[in-house]
Amino acid sequence: MRNMTSVFMAHEDKVIDANEFLDACEEQEFFELRTAIAKNRKTNPIALCNVCFQPVVLRATPQRTTFFAHVKDSEDCPIKTTTNLTMEEIRAMKYNGQKEGRLHREGKQKLAELLKSDPLFTDEIHIEKTFREKNPVGIAKRWRRPDISAQLLSDKREVVFELQVSTTFLDVIISREEFYKNNEAYITWVFLDFAPDKFTTLDIAYANKANIFVFNQEANHESELNNRLVLKCYYRQPYMTEELSIAHQWVSEIVDFSMLKYDESSKKTYFIDTEQLRSQVIKQINDEKLRLKLEQEEKERLRNEAIKQEQEAQKRLDKLERSYAHFPNPKQYKDKTHRAKQPLHTLSSQKSLGDTLICRKCMNIGKPRKMGRLTVCSRCGHEIT
Repeated sequence: MRNMTSVFMAHEDKVIDANEFLDACEEQEFFELRTAIAKNRKTNPIALCNVCFQPVVLRATPQRTTFFAHVKDSEDCPIKTTTNLTMEEIRAMKYNGQKEGRLHREGKQKLAELLKSDPLFTDEIHIEKTFREKNPVGIAKRWRRPDISAQLLSDKREVVFELQVSTTFLDVIISREEFYKNNEAYITWVFLDFAPDKFTTLDIAYANKANIFVFNQEANHESELNNRLVLKCYYRQPYMTEELSIAHQWVSEIVDFSMLKYDESSKKTYFIDTEQLRSQVIKQINDEKLRLKLEQEEKERLRNEAIKQEQEAQKRLDKLERSYAHFPNPKQYKDKTHRAKQPLHTLSSQKSLGDTLICRKCMNIGKPRKMGRLTVCSRCGHEIT
C-alpha cells in the first residue's frame, strides 16, 4: 500500500490520485518524471505532498512498487515515514563503498589504459584527478573527482568517465551531470554489465536518449583487439507491432568511441537517438493505418459499384419484361386450329407480326433465323418455339 495517496502537481495546479497515476504510468514516463522531480525539487518543485505541501520524490520498493515519498531531511508531516539513518549517511555508505570496491578500481584502471592507447584522445588521461569549477561564483570553488578525465585530440573537448558498479541515489547522478554540464565537460556513464531491472541503470539511460554504455568481457576483448576504447551500447529500440501500436525492446551494438555523438544541450555522449527512432516508428504506424484505411475504402467503393451495376442491370431487365409483356407467346398459336379457318389476308398479316419475336433467354427482340427445321434467336442461337 502506498502511504501517500494524493499529490499536488504544481505545474498543472491540480491534485492527482497517486495510486491511479502511478499504476497507469509507463516505465519511460515514470523515469523521466522521477528525474524531472529530483532536478527541480529545491528550486522549482514539480510534485508536493498534498498534506504538508513539501516537495516529494518518486521511489520504488525492491518489488518495483512505485510511490511518492518525502525526502529524509524534510519537515515533519502526518504521513511521513522515518528512518534511523539520514539521507547523507545512507548516500555516503553506498557511494563510498562502491568507490572502494575491487571491480571499480580494476575497471577504472583498464579504461584509463585503453584511453591512453586510443588515438582519438590526447595523452592527458587522468584517474580521479580533481576537476575544478571553471566559473565559480564568489571565492569558493566547487569540484568533482571523476573516475577518469580525458581530452579529445581533434578539438580539445573534455570528456569524463564515471564507472558505475552498484546502485546510486538519483540526486547524486543529477548533481554530477549538472556539474560537468555547467563546466563544459561531456559525461559518459559506464557500467560493467547491463541490468535493465535496476533503477540506477534506468535513471541514467532515460536521461540520455535511452542509451547505456557497458564495458563487459566482449567490449574488453574488442578494445584489446583494436587497441582503443570499445563499448557495448544498449538502447531501447521502438518498433511497430502487428496491432499497429508502438512497443520497445533493448538491443545492443559494439561501438567504437569515435562512433558516439555529443549532445550539446545535456553534455552527454550517446550512440542512437531513440526519440528520433520513435518518431519514425510513429510515422510508420500512421502510414500503415492510412494505407489500410484507403484499401478498405477502395474495397467498399468497388463493392458498392458492383451492387449498383447489378441493380441497374436488374432494372433494365424488369423494364424490358414490362415493356414487352403484351407480345403474344408463339407457343399459344402452335396448335391452334382457328388459324386455318381465318382468311388468307389475315394469316399474312399475322405472319408479318410474327416475324419479330422475343428471345426469352437473351431478351433480344428481332427477326429469328431458320436452321433446318428449327427457329433460333439471331443473337444467341437459342431455339424459339
